[in-house]
Amino acid sequence: MVCAAAAGRQAVLSGSQHYQPIVQGVSVCTHLHLHQFLAGLLQLDPHEDGFIKRKVQRLFSQYFLACIQPKQPVAAGLSSNPFMLLLRPCMDHPEPSPEVCERLLHVLTIVTSGFLVLPQQPISLLPTIKFLRQVIERVRCGGLLVRCLPVVLGSLLSCHLACEVCSHQSEPHGIRRLVIDILRTLLAAYKQNPDVLAPDSIRLLLRDFIATNIKQFGGTVFKTLQLLSELHSHLVASVLQDACQLVERHEVRAGMTGGLRAAYEALELQVKNMAAS
Repeated sequence: MVCAAAAGRQAVLSGSQHYQPIVQGVSVCTHLHLHQFLAGLLQLDPHEDGFIKRKVQRLFSQYFLACIQPKQPVAAGLSSNPFMLLLRPCMDHPEPSPEVCERLLHVLTIVTSGFLVLPQQPISLLPTIKFLRQVIERVRCGGLLVRCLPVVLGSLLSCHLACEVCSHQSEPHGIRRLVIDILRTLLAAYKQNPDVLAPDSIRLLLRDFIATNIKQFGGTVFKTLQLLSELHSHLVASVLQDACQLVERHEVRAGMTGGLRAAYEALELQVKNMAAS
């Protein structure tokens, strides 16, 4: 065995003409079968098994970004990236099985918590946002789309917030449109299936978004919520009282900040105008 290992090392060191085809072969095999391996791992309930959970997260860390933005054209016969293949059962049927639904929700949780974490430049967020848009627009089950909303809402709002605070030159072209497209699809499903989620679940998420970001970003937080108000004003209306309390609390701690109060009042006025129209 030692001699075989030494021979293997010698073969690798003797020249890249032998090593390169092996690397390419491993890459092709990984691309072909990674979705099957991940599907098998996700069936083993990573919520309960810490080892499986770490293994799945490690595979995402190692392959996700490379697969959704390949540096070279995909080889012939590879119809899609492994992560889209992994989620294909979630997208092909109007009523996917509970197991398949849980797979999608678990993947979205990994993607948003691992690759849409701020602070980072919006250009770094773009590949993941494109992937999310491709997935969401292909899901046919309205109830499943609604269940996706609380998983991705905070991250999408944070991405839009990152664009609001960065310079115009550093904002990737089209990233806001992608965020809006995803939110529009999810919120349209929510309007048609409002009973899928607990009544206060989205309000609490919006409250957490404001509370987490108000100290650092001030009134820009409410400018981001104006986007959401244009898509679903009732959701934003449900959090106005919480938002007012957070503004008052921040004013007590940091002193009167006219810009913050003005931004909140602009949001409040927009919501009232949309409710009256």
